[in-house]
Formats: sequence, structure tokens, C-alpha cells
Amino acid sequence: MAVPVSSADMNPTLAKKLRKVLEMRLDTPELTGSLMDLSSFYGENSPEHRRGLRAQLERRGVEVHKKMLEAFRPVAEAVQELDRSVDDVIGKCDGVTERLREVKEKNAALIEASETIQSKRESVASKREMVGSFFEQIFLRPDEAAALTQGPENEAFFSALQHLQSIQRDNQVLLQIANQRAGIEIMDKMSTQLEQAFEVLYRWIIDRFQEMQGKGYDSYMDNALVALRSRPALLDICLDEYVMARKSVLLRQFLAALTTGGSGGMPRPIDMLAHEPTRFVGDMLAWVHEALAVERDLVQTLFQASPAGSAGQSQHSVSSVVGAILVELSGPIKGRLKQVLASNSSVILCFQVSNILEFYVHAISSKCVASTEMHPSMLELSELCRAGFMNALQSHLDRLLRSPPPPNSDLTPAHSVAEVIAWTEQMAGLCASSIVPEEHRCSSFAKILDSILEPLLRACVLSSQARNSTDAAIFMLNTTCMLLSALAGHDFAAAASRDLESRLEGFVSTVVDDQAVAGWH
Repeated sequence: MAVPVSSADMNPTLAKKLRKVLEMRLDTPELTGSLMDLSSFYGENSPEHRRGLRAQLERRGVEVHKKMLEAFRPVAEAVQELDRSVDDVIGKCDGVTERLREVKEKNAALIEASETIQSKRESVASKREMVGSFFEQIFLRPDEAAALTQGPENEAFFSALQHLQSIQRDNQVLLQIANQRAGIEIMDKMSTQLEQAFEVLYRWIIDRFQEMQGKGYDSYMDNALVALRSRPALLDICLDEYVMARKSVLLRQFLAALTTGGSGGMPRPIDMLAHEPTRFVGDMLAWVHEALAVERDLVQTLFQASPAGSAGQSQHSVSSVVGAILVELSGPIKGRLKQVLASNSSVILCFQVSNILEFYVHAISSKCVASTEMHPSMLELSELCRAGFMNALQSHLDRLLRSPPPPNSDLTPAHSVAEVIAWTEQMAGLCASSIVPEEHRCSSFAKILDSILEPLLRACVLSSQARNSTDAAIFMLNTTCMLLSALAGHDFAAAASRDLESRLEGFVSTVVDDQAVAGWH
């Protein structure tokens, strides 16, 4: 039977080991693995084997260490070889370092000279960049110089021209501060190039204007005129050429419209309407009005590109250019107007033609030529037509004065006098329906009435001299009433109507007085 032994009676060391064994966990992976490895070489579990276990474990450990040493022997040899290689490299590096130190000592002067040269090179490069930038500002690039000689066929010409003008302005600043000799030389060269560029531009514009046949112009014309406005003299010459070109084109087109008509015969030639004077004159003036309106739009576009007074006063304006073209078109109109007036002696027809002309004169002067006053060519046409009308009217009145027709038996005016009164009524109606500005219409008709009434009434007085005073007064009363009836309802004839009414009262008084005297007898 085992005798229990207390921990107090045990050897402390043994007790500590025993406690450690008792506290040891038997399910740990380390312990399990160790036991499994032990079972691989441990034989029978006997006292002899247990006593030799330590020695066996130590032998096994020695064998494992030998195997490890054998395994690491190549590594150790490689490390030793590496160590020898490193020592060799270090030795060589020390040699190279020594040689570099010797070379550095020998080449110190060369390095210093190289650094000095590098510093100078950087300074020269900086100066070269500055000089290049300066040259770009005061000289044209080769491509810009080439563009200036080729003409304004693209935007490169105008960019080069602007650069050249900028160079000239910068040179003026250079002349004010320093290096005046260089500035003068540069200014001379740039001025020569600038004048050559403007000469090219001027020639190009002239060529384009001479080639212009339609209603448009080259896409670069706006830029060209803007560039040329700094040379007012050249600009005026160009506009003169434009006027000449457009005058020629529009005159050809107008003559074609008069004589040959449109393509395929439509519209018909205007000259084919010569037997209808009012329509003939109206179609001619309508064509001119439309053509000048289109031309004015085109000229306005040109002057928007080159506004007056931008860099110098130009002698041209939109009105002057359109007016010059109008003068060219006035020739054919004037010739045909003379033919119409010469071949037609009808007073009413002449008045209708004059009225049509007055409308187009004001329309063209105000809308196309943009002038508050009549253009001289339009004024000449207006006076020509008015003179034709007045000559026809005056010729008829002169015949009445030379041979006053006697009154009818009923004391009404004769046919020739009644015809003039009917003309007056028709002209008043035409004047009332006219779209000529009212102020001009009223003043014009007032002059016509003045030229009609006084000779007509004087002819009536002469024709009634063979009658007694009562019959003469009644005849004049009837004539005056017919005139008042012809002018009734027209405000622009109010002054003439008042004058006739005052005359009418005198004639009534004469009749009343004569009848009163006759009653007394």
C-alpha cells in the first residue's frame, strides 16, 4: 500500500518538477508531435530503454545537428566566397576612389573652366532669346513677308498687315527713348514694306471691283476696306472705281430691261409699253427704285466695313455713291420721258406722268439716296416732266386767251372752257389719291391752280364782253360755280376755293344790282 507523502516532506526541487508535470497539458500539439516522433525510434517501454532514453535523444540530436551542418556547408562556402568577392570589390572601389581623387585634383582647373563656359553659355542663350523676341517685335517673319506679297487671299495677309502696323507704332516709341539710328533704319524698312502692302491691297480691291458683276463681293472685302481706311486717298480711289464699275453694270442691266427684258422674254421689255405712257414711266422708275434700294444695301455694307471718319475723312458717303449711280441711270429715263411728253399732248396724261414721277422722285431721294432734298438728277427729271405738263396746259390756255369761245346759249361755259374745268377736277382727284408727301403735293397743286384759274377766268371775261353785264355776270357765276364744284372736298385747294367764293359773291352782287335796276325801270 502506498504511503501518501505530503508536499512539505518532499524535496522542493522534486516538488517543483512534479507540480510542473502535473500542470502540463497532454493535448497540446507540441507534446503530441513530440510523442509521435519519439514513437518512431523508441522501442519497448522497459526500464532499460527508459534509462537509455536521454542518451538516445542526445545521439539523435547530434545526428540532426550533423545533418544540419552538412546541409549548411554549401551555404557557408557560398557566404565565404561572397565575402571574398565583397572584399575584392571594396578593394577595387578604394582603388577607383583613389584614382578619381587624383583625376579630380588634376582636372580641377578644367572643371572650373567648364563651369565658367556653361555660365557664359546660359548668359548668351538668354541674350539670344531676348534678341529673338526683339526681332519678332520689330521685323516680320518670313511667312508674313510672303503673305504680304501674295495679296489678301486669306487671313494671313491681314494678320501680317496688323503686325506690320504694330511694328511701326513700336518703332515710334523706340525713337523716343534710345537707339535712334536703329529706330530710324527699322522705321524706313517697315515704312517701305507697309506702303508696298497697301499698294498690293489697293490693287486687289480695284481688281475685285472691276470684276464685280453681281450683287455681292469677295468675302475678304470687309477686311480689306477696314485695313485701307488708314489711307483715305487710296480708299477714295477704290470707291471711285466701285462707283464706275457699278454704274456700268446697272446701266447695262437697265438697258437690257428696257430693250430685251428678262430671260426667256419674261418680264417683257419695258419699251414695249411705250404706248401706255403712265405704265411705261411707272415700270421704268420702279426698276430704278428697286435697283437703287439693293445698291444702297450693298454700299451700306461697304461703308460699315469702312466707316467715315475712322482714320481720316473720305469724300464719299452712301448717298454720294448711290447718287452717282443714279446719275448714270437718269440718261435713258430722260430720253424716254422726252419722247413720251413729245408724243402726247393730253394735259391729263402729262399730269399723270408727272404725278408718277413725283412719287418716285421722293421715294428714291428719301429711301435710296437718303437725302432730305431732291437729288439733282431726280430734280432735273421732275422739272422736265413738270415743264412738259405746264407747256401742254399753257398751250391750251393760250389758245383760249387768243380766241375766247363765246358762252353757250344757256350762259354755261363753252366746251373748251368746260374741258379745262374737267381737267382741274380730274387733277384734284389724282392729287388727293397720290401718295406723294402731303406738303409737297399741296404746294405743287397750288401752283398748278394758280396757273389755271387766272388765265381761265380772264378768258371767260373776254368771251363775255359781247354780252350785257347781267348775262356776263351770270356766265361768270356759272363758270365759278363749276370751278368750286371741281375743287370741293379737297383741303389742299382751300385757298383757291376761298378766292373763287369771294369772286362768286361779286358776280351775285352784280346780277342782283342789275335786276334791281331793271325792276325800277
